[in-house]
Amino acid sequence: MGTVYGVEVGGETLWGVSMPSLLQSNLKDVDMGVFSRSSNLYGVLDHPMVAAYFGGLAAAITASGGDANMYINNLRNGETNIQTLSEFLSMDLSSRYLNPEWIKGMMESGYAGTAHMEELFGVMSVWQMTMPDLVTDKMWNNLYETYINDSKETGVTEYLKSENAYAYQSAVATLLNSIYSGDWTPSEDVQKQLEQEYVEQTILNGVVCCHHTCSNLELNAQIVQGLLSMDISKSEKQTYLDIINVALDQNFNLPTTNSGSGSGTGGAVVVGTADNETNTTLAQTEDTTTDGEGFGQDATPSGSTASAAPQVSGYEMVTQRMENAASSVRDFIANPTVSSSSMIAIAFVVLVIGAVFFGFRRKGI
Repeated sequence: MGTVYGVEVGGETLWGVSMPSLLQSNLKDVDMGVFSRSSNLYGVLDHPMVAAYFGGLAAAITASGGDANMYINNLRNGETNIQTLSEFLSMDLSSRYLNPEWIKGMMESGYAGTAHMEELFGVMSVWQMTMPDLVTDKMWNNLYETYINDSKETGVTEYLKSENAYAYQSAVATLLNSIYSGDWTPSEDVQKQLEQEYVEQTILNGVVCCHHTCSNLELNAQIVQGLLSMDISKSEKQTYLDIINVALDQNFNLPTTNSGSGSGTGGAVVVGTADNETNTTLAQTEDTTTDGEGFGQDATPSGSTASAAPQVSGYEMVTQRMENAASSVRDFIANPTVSSSSMIAIAFVVLVIGAVFFGFRRKGI
């Protein structure tokens, strides 16, 4: 979208020239975005594409200095009905996903129904990232009450646990991610309940290795820190650690101190360690423990005769959180970069296309 093709400038035709400033200047003048829905089959929460593309456009406009109002052209009744995106999303959420009749219908659809219910949580997260002001605490609270506490008394919580335990575990993890990122601020009791729910489900069914669980070191570091305050036995806590250590190829240990689970922007860092240090160091960027002891590890007193852990080398993995999608879009527009391998691949594709084009011209096609 920020690349120019076929424009004459000073007698030269520009082709494939990157001009992010041109895209930025176009986007900053956009004051309205409209997306249409013409049937009841799909809304804006059924799959992540609307949030990714329509929401992504809103994020790009914001990153370019614009302030567009986003609307849905609701054509479901055969008439044009322009609604704000916020109004349409709220209607979608209430009429379907928080509606006991819709939930019961999904419960009659077996595995497919559980997949639809779980996907909702992920789609809400995409909207949260692309348009942070669109998703409210009330929406997250309603999802938590409906699907985790079964406030509608549909039996959906136990149904998810029995029919698709991994979908349920994934939904719980998404809720925890929204807390740890600061997007949702429920009570501390709610956070502890969700953390214990995740641990208990992992012990019963194994870990659900999706993109926001196994690959999310911050999530796992936060949950490990919360183990001390959980109402489960020490052996169960160790069982949980054994499961995630195998799944994540890590070396989490039961923490010796509880610095509080909190919802600050913590981080988990895996680094190569020197002798007499544990394999995995967990650290929070804003809330650190005393005496240099990181949470998620057993501190070894100075001069201890304990056997040294094997030295670990490799890449450093640092979990970072963007404040919102607009900041990442802004960085890309202002400074688009590609790797050398990407440039080689692009050059190869251009050469192939050029060869085919000249071949057609020689044959008079």
